[in-house]
Amino acid sequence: MTFYSLDSGAKLKMDVEDAHAQAQVESAGVDAVLERKQKNTLPLYGNKETMNLNSMILTNIQGSPYFKEDLYLFKTFHEVVDEIYYKVGS
Repeated sequence: MTFYSLDSGAKLKMDVEDAHAQAQVESAGVDAVLERKQKNTLPLYGNKETMNLNSMILTNIQGSPYFKEDLYLFKTFHEVVDEIYYKVGS
C-alpha cells in the first residue's frame, strides 16, 4: 500500500486504488484481479511491424547507428523514456 501526505501536512491517507486492489485480492483471489486487469487493456490497432510509420522514416530509423548500437539494447519502454529524459538536449 502507498501513502501520501495531504497539503495540510499531518494527515496520511491510503491511495484509493491500492486499497481497492488489496481488498479485491483478499476477497476474490489473485485470478479475479488479473482477469479484471486484462479486460482493462486497450486493443492495439495498426501494424505491429511498422508501428504505422512511413516506410522511409522507419527504414532511416532502423538503419541509423544510434538505433542499432544504443537503443536496440533497451528492452522496456521505461528504459527508452529514461534515455530520452537524460540524454536528449544535453
